[in-house]
Amino acid sequence: MKRLALGIATFILIASGVAVFGALKNGQELCNAAEQFYIKGSYDKALAIYDDLIASGNANGAIYYNAGNCCLKQEFTGEAIYYYEMARRFIPRDTELLANIRYARSLM
Repeated sequence: MKRLALGIATFILIASGVAVFGALKNGQELCNAAEQFYIKGSYDKALAIYDDLIASGNANGAIYYNAGNCCLKQEFTGEAIYYYEMARRFIPRDTELLANIRYARSLM
């Protein structure tokens, strides 16, 4: 009985690890797609991907920072500041982020 329980627990851990790896890989693919849209100047499409990543719980400082950059390029200054401030929770000492916050605030 103990071996069966151990086997089931091991299977669950492996299965969840595979699911997490799949989610991370998919998240990276989405980030790459968003970056390509950003490079092409399709800031609205890039922002939609970043918003999807945030909504799915895959937020980090880089995603919020990039979303802020998309907003700033579209002259959505208030939204850009919001995303930058969210990014600052993850990367509070990032010099580029702090510079972008100052710049966006200067536009208000």
